[in-house]
Amino acid sequence: MWDRSPLFETGLRGPGGCNTRPEANAQRMNTPEAPIVAADRPAYGGHVVLADRRDRLTSPTMPASALAKLQSALQGVPWYRTRWTHPKFRQAALGLLQSEIPEGFLIDATHGRLNAPPPFVEPFEPIELGENDPQLKTLSGAAKTSEEKSQTLALWILSLTGAAILSTIVFSAFVAGRGRFAGFVLMAAIMGVAIAVGLVMTSMSFRPEWYLVPGGVAIVRAAGGKKPPVTVFSRQNSVVVFRYVSTGKSTFLNCELWSDSAGESRAVSQREAISLMAAWQSPRLPPTAEELRELAGPT
Repeated sequence: MWDRSPLFETGLRGPGGCNTRPEANAQRMNTPEAPIVAADRPAYGGHVVLADRRDRLTSPTMPASALAKLQSALQGVPWYRTRWTHPKFRQAALGLLQSEIPEGFLIDATHGRLNAPPPFVEPFEPIELGENDPQLKTLSGAAKTSEEKSQTLALWILSLTGAAILSTIVFSAFVAGRGRFAGFVLMAAIMGVAIAVGLVMTSMSFRPEWYLVPGGVAIVRAAGGKKPPVTVFSRQNSVVVFRYVSTGKSTFLNCELWSDSAGESRAVSQREAISLMAAWQSPRLPPTAEELRELAGPT
């Protein structure tokens, strides 16, 4: 597997920590041997487009003409259709990449619930989402997100409530002289937790892995499937959208990647979303799918 430390080491690293294709890395990853930004590109990694609750789009850097075209395409979707998933809007967004906005852009449709970080300009190794990797805080900043603050409080409340209920049941059973029943309750609680953890881990093992890379996201699947083992979505050929999706029973933050040939989406935490934003805006070029092939394991 890849040696991902130290985080700021220049270039990709292969097995054993040795540099793989240093000349290509210097060219693609913009190491000191190559400039961070080309002369005909802006000094930032694309644009950030914000959408309010009425789907009005604003951007501090995107040209007004391009923003107007994006707004027109979004408003042109019939009111009874989900605007963000409509092919008309997606085609308009991808069309801007090819015509007016080659440096790329991302769309934050969370109505102010995320704060887009500045571009992360240093080189870094691929960072997998879903691992609670401390390296994510290097990309997004150490401050807790509102989601993390609420989760910490909810975890304390649930833990204390569960412990109180279980203690009451066990104590009552012992007082009533039913020690065997108390032991059964404890074993049932432990087995229930183990089964729940096992089901969650099993469901997660079947979905593709997402890796943050400079200027993009790499989707890694098990080798041997119908789809390519590695697909790289970069801000030069793709658009990333963050929005909250409601299923009727729950609401979650969804990240969607669009390109002309593929599309991916998954639920993400606020920490993961902010880290992805920082990586996406990197002025560096992402590694190629071939350079990341080792992440998919042996073929």
